[in-house]
Amino acid sequence: MENFSKVTSETDVKRRLTMRFVKSLPSFNWDHAADYEAGDERDFPMLHPREMENFSKFLSETDVNWRLTLPMKFLKSLPSFNGGHAIEFEARDEMGKAWTFHCSVRRRGHPKPVITRGWMAFINSKKLKMGDRVSFFKYKNRATAETFYEVRAEKAIKIFGAVIGYAPC
Repeated sequence: MENFSKVTSETDVKRRLTMRFVKSLPSFNWDHAADYEAGDERDFPMLHPREMENFSKFLSETDVNWRLTLPMKFLKSLPSFNGGHAIEFEARDEMGKAWTFHCSVRRRGHPKPVITRGWMAFINSKKLKMGDRVSFFKYKNRATAETFYEVRAEKAIKIFGAVIGYAPC
């Protein structure tokens, strides 16, 4: 019997991570899953990493105690406010759990977007602290034009008080 081994490439890792997220989505088109995992690069209708926009930040005291403040550029990635000042959207974490977040902007003056409802439950569940990192990703299904969001939390890894990296939580 011959042994077979393969060095895992960066492309393989990205493909597997993408599929892990895609499999957690309710409307994923499974007809093409085998093609994608096998490395077929043709343009079939499904989620693709190139179609994501993201936002990432290190959590501040305000972020872990009251609300998540968002940069203005992230507003264009969210669903339309349709003239209102608040929306709700759902984002799934690394484990596939759905989180519903309430995003609002000021009615007058500078919009200053923030996520309030749902945010503290997420923070408490992940046991996040100041200095940890959170990221949001937006995916679009080419076939159905549906938009999906993913939220990732990463805890700061410290040695002797110095941050040396981040680990998913």
